[in-house]
Amino acid sequence: MVVCVLLGVGLQSPAQDFSVEGNNNQYTITGYFGSGGVVNIPGTIYDGLPFAGTITGITDYAFSAQYSPDVITSITIPSTVTSIGNRIFYTCTALTNVVIVSGTNAATGMGYEAFGECFNLATVDLGNSLTNISDYMFNYCSSLGNIIIPNSVQTIGEAAFFQCTGLTNLTIGTNVIDIGLDAFSYCGGLTNVTIPLSVTNLEGVLSMCRFVQRDDSQSGS
Repeated sequence: MVVCVLLGVGLQSPAQDFSVEGNNNQYTITGYFGSGGVVNIPGTIYDGLPFAGTITGITDYAFSAQYSPDVITSITIPSTVTSIGNRIFYTCTALTNVVIVSGTNAATGMGYEAFGECFNLATVDLGNSLTNISDYMFNYCSSLGNIIIPNSVQTIGEAAFFQCTGLTNLTIGTNVIDIGLDAFSYCGGLTNVTIPLSVTNLEGVLSMCRFVQRDDSQSGS
């Protein structure tokens, strides 16, 4: 069942319009047609029935500029969302801020290239529920300046932050054990990296990062 819902309550931008699908009181966002700005995805919606439904998923390309208006500047993903597809914000050049809310049942990972080529994305709060940073998750996000990988994360995928040329400081949480090829390659502005001792193989991870100084203090978030 596909339901189009006009949502205003709980959002910082008025009269947001999402398309959703689902049943059994669980819904997945499939698209966005609102006016943009600062958007908090609601954890609960109403579809005209006398009971609420919970947003538990976001499908591939749901907010991508290839299929939806490129008007969102800030997005908050609630802890009710347990499944997040590929390229959900792919090429969203208006996007500058991302917050992923933590929770007991929150998503532990995202599809590949979730925020790929969001050239103006400057700040990211990854929360503390993610266990995996997916392949190409933030590739070509050239405005990112600082990234803290939380202690919940165990793996960082291939080219996850490839060519994030504005990245200067990187802190990797203490539970990361594996970092994929080219995860931080061509991050030409990167000067300081805090990497836990649990990561023993950095071959091909920081290619063309000329001025990196590694700090093995194991500090994290």
